[in-house]
Amino acid sequence: MHGFDRAALLQVVMQLEIENNNGKSGLGDQDCFAKDYTKAISYFSFLQPPTEFTIQTNYIADDERHFRAFYPAVPTPPPNC
Repeated sequence: MHGFDRAALLQVVMQLEIENNNGKSGLGDQDCFAKDYTKAISYFSFLQPPTEFTIQTNYIADDERHFRAFYPAVPTPPPNC
């Protein structure tokens, strides 16, 4: 679901449930709870700290991930000379 905010999508679903349950009896408490729940969802995102400032990524280049072999500047002679 690209382009949809999860909180907005939940609010739409809860609103549709409220509208469809108006004809049924005995659901007054559920309607009240659903209305309060949709109000709480809209304020929930403001209580969380912004994560783009708190999470720091550690970037490691591909060259630094692998061990490099040691190549001496002066080549060594073969062992049977």
